[in-house]
Amino acid sequence: MNFKLFLKTNQTATKEFVSLFNQSVNAQPNPMNPRTYYIHDTEDDSLIMYSIKAFPTDVYISDLTSDPRGFPAIKFLKKLTNMADLHQITLTCISQPLDVNNKVDPVRLTNLYKKFGFKPKSPNSDNLVRLPK
Repeated sequence: MNFKLFLKTNQTATKEFVSLFNQSVNAQPNPMNPRTYYIHDTEDDSLIMYSIKAFPTDVYISDLTSDPRGFPAIKFLKKLTNMADLHQITLTCISQPLDVNNKVDPVRLTNLYKKFGFKPKSPNSDNLVRLPK
């Protein structure tokens, strides 16, 4: 298989994953920011907002916020990583808190991602990658 065909095939797989994930969590496009999605979980009255983008070799997650902070983000990451494992999708992110009031501690954020199998791409890097299991 040539390299261009490989990238096109993988891009299709990652795009399908993003679509499938958004459907599975009943995500809606954010009308205030079309590049982000939101999930309103009526079960625990929580709100998750995030951005998810398909690339040829991975799916990039960014702008993850939850209200209330804590459990909803954990629930989201658990669902995301389980689906990524099932579909053999590599996940990437940058572990930097959003610049908002009452932002999460950078070390706590990185530790949260590490609990779900994300690892720095290089020592002391905020760029994290999670290979499927």
